[in-house]
Amino acid sequence: MPCNDGNECGPDGACLPDATFTFRCAPIPTAGQACFLFDCAPGFACRSPYAEGACVRDFCTALKF
Repeated sequence: MPCNDGNECGPDGACLPDATFTFRCAPIPTAGQACFLFDCAPGFACRSPYAEGACVRDFCTALKF
């Protein structure tokens, strides 16, 4: 389902770009899954959100890889 804001995806969904950068509702990403900006499961954060980001534990975002 296409989305604009993210809140239309419900509590278990996130508004994420697909391969053509069209935003669609998808399950909230967790450990190691691709993410965009802030859309990760609780306890995780999106590392490098603008270049193929991945969800990592919150404390890992402070480390430089």
